[in-house]
Amino acid sequence: MATGALVVALLLPLDEAVVLRAYVVVLGACALWLLAGLAREAHPALGAPHRARRGRPAGDGAPAELRRLESAVLFSRTTAFDFHHGLRPVLRAAAEERLAERHAIDLERRPEAARRLLGEEAFAALVTDPEPDRRARGLSLERLERLVEAVERL
Repeated sequence: MATGALVVALLLPLDEAVVLRAYVVVLGACALWLLAGLAREAHPALGAPHRARRGRPAGDGAPAELRRLESAVLFSRTTAFDFHHGLRPVLRAAAEERLAERHAIDLERRPEAARRLLGEEAFAALVTDPEPDRRARGLSLERLERLVEAVERL
């Protein structure tokens, strides 16, 4: 279709350079549209919450906090930076609360006791890991499940 429009435009008394530039822009847009479709097919889980939200009525009653948490989980799977600044604080706060209420452990004052209860992987992810590179890959679903389970075990 774009090529047909190019042929017609070249037959008209128009500036050929402008017509060719417009053609390249249209082809680029078509390529981006195709790549977006391929990305959706390759990673359907990343688009699932968005598609599920479309089916909900506008006043579905889902609390705003739940929607924020859904977004934090989704983004934490996208980049490690999003996990570090989105979901990590939520999981850390839950761990701190459970450690204090159920085990009388303050995470800041008794980190070694917290480490024993949380386990090495969860302790590192929630307490000691430095801020990651913005482009670092996000958490796998399996790792995310292990972190949540570690907090739930407390």
